[in-house]
Amino acid sequence: KKKKKKKDKHKDKERDAEALDAAVAEGGSVPPPAADTRTAAERRFDEQAAKTQEKLIRSMASKSHRDKVKDFNEYLSKLSEHHDIPKVGPG
Repeated sequence: KKKKKKKDKHKDKERDAEALDAAVAEGGSVPPPAADTRTAAERRFDEQAAKTQEKLIRSMASKSHRDKVKDFNEYLSKLSEHHDIPKVGPG
């Protein structure tokens, strides 16, 4: 059997980039980006996810390590004893 040659994706990308640069140099314009094919619900979901992530990042950045440890210790102290690890064995 004859093996199929694998396409070199890296070289293909370089050729595409060179062709785009050549088109721009000749006075052509850059092709417009692909149309957004997402539905309205998908766009709203992405916007909301971005807002939520930004809010999370801001809250994490505003706390120092000492504050995070303090909050975690408070959380642990509020847990019931049910979550404690029981002693096993003698001693």
